Amino acid sequence: MNNTEFRFMVTSIALALLCAPLMGCIGPGEEENAMVQTDQTEEFAEWGVYYAENIDDLPECNDLHVGKLYYLNEDSRFVTCAGELWSEVALTGVQGPSGADGAQGPQGPAGADGADGEDGAQGPQGADGADGVDGTNGRSALVVTTEEAAGSNCANGGVKIQIGMDDNGDTSLSSPEIDQIQYVCHGASGADGADGAQGPAGADGADGANGADGADGANGADGADGADGADGADGTDGADGADGADGADGADGVDGADGADGTDGADGADGADGTNGLSALVVTTAEAAGSNCANGGVKIQIGMDDNRDGTLSLSEVDQIQYVCH
Repeated sequence: MNNTEFRFMVTSIALALLCAPLMGCIGPGEEENAMVQTDQTEEFAEWGVYYAENIDDLPECNDLHVGKLYYLNEDSRFVTCAGELWSEVALTGVQGPSGADGAQGPQGPAGADGADGEDGAQGPQGADGADGVDGTNGRSALVVTTEEAAGSNCANGGVKIQIGMDDNGDTSLSSPEIDQIQYVCHGASGADGADGAQGPAGADGADGANGADGADGANGADGADGADGADGADGTDGADGADGADGADGADGVDGADGADGTDGADGADGADGTNGLSALVVTTAEAAGSNCANGGVKIQIGMDDNRDGTLSLSEVDQIQYVCH
């Protein structure tokens, strides 16, 4: 397809959508492979991840392809069909919210009026209020993958991908946190090969083991209870308790009248802004033919930008996946 118009948009589920094609390389030789789609006129699955060399290889964005996710090898990026336009999927995490303002210090209560005497000296100025607490860190994106049995979602089975944000910060994707469910489906199985020649008859099997022993017989009835024993003699009386403690001292004399209240303390400083959430990073490189991809493909390294330098270092790589030709 030539002169395809692209509209770029930023989504908060970049890492989740990226993980959809990264559940491992599906082997070569299946023409209807869900990871590498070469015949754009064949029927597509309800949702799949597909491979195209460049923009010109993309099919027309119409109702047949709405929601499909394509990896463009030439540009090393992902696009999806929405609103009759192919749109790029960005890979930036959500910024954390700002920290809340610190609470205002309480006003001191008014002192009682003095009794006809002179006013007391003015009290000192109140202390500044405490700083507000730091804002909470940004949320992390979570992805859970499970095997999908053959059925209405994937005719030949595949992988179910659940995506969402870690709202409660427990690093586990619970049911209320799931924002999307996608499927990466296996291709159809090839035709059965011809039956091989019949082999020679096998040797006779060994004799079976002896049967288990029969169950134990029922227990006999319990004997009758013996007669109750005689009551024991009463114990001796306990010793007298210790004397009680001395009574409390008398009340103090009446205090003098309170002085006037001091002025209120200044408001506490605002709390520091919360730490921004980490960004997801992806690095793609060509993969030569070998043990990972028999016919070569693309190696995809995924991880979080822990040191916030915009570069995915070796220690930050969390996953390595392959998209094979």
